[in-house]
Amino acid sequence: MSGFKRLLLTQLKKITMFLLLRFLILYALDNNFPNFSDSQKQTDVYKKVAALKQAFKEDIIKENTSFASRFFPYIQPYEFEGYYL
Repeated sequence: MSGFKRLLLTQLKKITMFLLLRFLILYALDNNFPNFSDSQKQTDVYKKVAALKQAFKEDIIKENTSFASRFFPYIQPYEFEGYYL
């Protein structure tokens, strides 16, 4: 289990009354990320992000189904700095 996943699971276990949102950038994901290799076949960036988010959520939820209503992954398809004007 990666250190990042362990941190998420620990936070979800400790903080039971809050939602956990994780902000990740698509092009910074490691190739060990859930469904990463399959998602690379997708040409539409938004479909790729949707598939990765779903796989990430499923990977976390399989540890404990009670996390489903409190964990919301967010994967930014482009670098965040591109939004500054």
